[in-house]
Amino acid sequence: MNKKVVKHKIRLIYIHEPESPGCMGIFSDQVFWKIKITDSIASGFDLIKSFKPEVVMIDFSLMLPLKQELNDNIKDLVLKLKGGRNQHKSVVVAVFSCDPGTDMRTAALSAGCDDFFIMPFSFTEFQLKMGIHIERLDLNQRLLWKKKKLIAAFQRLDELKFEFIKMKKAFFEEKNILHNSLKQINIMTMERDKLRQYIHGLDINFKKNIKWIELFLTRMIESRNEANKGHSERVAEIAVFVSEGLELKKSDRKIVQKAALLHELGLLFIPDSVFFKDKRFLSDYERNMIDQAPVRGAALLEKCAGFKKIAEIIRHINENVDGSGFPDGLKRRYIPLLSRILAGADMLDDLLNEQSKISIDDILVKLEATAGERLDPNVINYLERYVVICLNKRNSKLREVGLYQLKPGMRTGAGLFTATGTKLFSAGTVLTEESIDMVVRYNRAYPVDETVIIKVK
Repeated sequence: MNKKVVKHKIRLIYIHEPESPGCMGIFSDQVFWKIKITDSIASGFDLIKSFKPEVVMIDFSLMLPLKQELNDNIKDLVLKLKGGRNQHKSVVVAVFSCDPGTDMRTAALSAGCDDFFIMPFSFTEFQLKMGIHIERLDLNQRLLWKKKKLIAAFQRLDELKFEFIKMKKAFFEEKNILHNSLKQINIMTMERDKLRQYIHGLDINFKKNIKWIELFLTRMIESRNEANKGHSERVAEIAVFVSEGLELKKSDRKIVQKAALLHELGLLFIPDSVFFKDKRFLSDYERNMIDQAPVRGAALLEKCAGFKKIAEIIRHINENVDGSGFPDGLKRRYIPLLSRILAGADMLDDLLNEQSKISIDDILVKLEATAGERLDPNVINYLERYVVICLNKRNSKLREVGLYQLKPGMRTGAGLFTATGTKLFSAGTVLTEESIDMVVRYNRAYPVDETVIIKVK
């Protein structure tokens, strides 16, 4: 037998008649065979289930009661001996004690026997034939296993194909959705660009309209107040100067500039009989009408788009930092900073218009007198600097000196304030060593301006 095929002892079951001498003598000295013998078909069936042989030999002399009648019983017997459809498979061999004739041999093969032997037969012949049959059986088992795997693979391929078709269908649906979405996005993008252009055009027109309204109202205010022509422009210049000194952002500087140009809008509502009347002869009612003019002007501007912040600044122009002002009696930091700046710029321009009657020193003294009451000390600090810088060409008696260049005997030309608004010196103060040391100490904790306005002898 081929040793490549036989890797263990071959299990063999021999079913024969009790009286039959049998053929087991040929296996007496063979070590590659493991043999079980039984003398009935019924016990052979049980042995096959437990022993699971590769070869089943059946002595067909057991079938003699059939008296050569060939029927389905032989086929059933062989099918059971071969282990059934889902059980262990064996090589079934028919053994005849003598030649039974062609019909019986053919019947055995037709019933499913793999081979037959007629006694006596040699072990060599038996071993060669069984090697071929066992190898064939092994190949059949492998073929069946491969076939099952192939069927399973084809089933998996069918499943994958079905899943692929579903995914392909879903992909095309998503592709169509995406395509439609891209179309919608493109349409929305085009509409957005058109809307942006339209809004940009509206914004440009809106800003032009605001500028035109500002110019129109400014011209109306100037035409009403011919006696103080250019007052709004001068107040705007002073307010911007102070805003820059306080390092306000550019947008706030523009807002306070516009508020300065329109802060007298409320005067347009005052009758000529009151507006042109000598202030000394105004009644309390008439004076209150003039004082409330900024509130009436702010109320008008609040209704115009783009003027709300300007209206708020103008409304509080008459608030005092000590809380004694109107219309709301606000105090210190509760008054909008831009309103505090505008109030100071308006007062300074009024004082400068009286320059022919009072000196620059008097203007500075009057500004300092309002610190902490009418005006914010921080605002006054930069108002005084504006006076010195703007009038320096006409008044060489004032100049700026660095903080660490101060010397005893120098006389201040304007008040000196800390960043928190505390007044250290009034205008006209003669500096001493002690006062200079005090300024230096204050500067460490509460920084003061880097330059001090000094009077030149």
